[in-house]
Amino acid sequence: MQARVHHIPLVQSASEVNHEQETEEVRQLREDLLSMNIKLKQLDEANHAWQQYQQNQLILLHDRLRLTDIDNLSFEDIVQQIENRFTDLNNQLSELQDIKRKLVFHYNQYYLIFP
Repeated sequence: MQARVHHIPLVQSASEVNHEQETEEVRQLREDLLSMNIKLKQLDEANHAWQQYQQNQLILLHDRLRLTDIDNLSFEDIVQQIENRFTDLNNQLSELQDIKRKLVFHYNQYYLIFP
């Protein structure tokens, strides 16, 4: 008679299965955390670049258009200041054109009288 060898499959205990699932969950959570940290860093860098761009634009507006106290204004208020500045410049231009016209008129009158 030959002895029979029975192969009995190994059965994992419930605690071993739970441990493997927890280990996989922890690994996945670590990967997710790393991914989120990378995304957070990218967003922080993009936010910093945007803030720098906005600050540069404010400096440009301040210097080129001679706008004052615009650092804490809303976009709409800055637009209003730009419109006001253009209106002021347009008024100044009109005044200078009037002065020029008057000067030309007086110049012509003078040379008509004293050729």
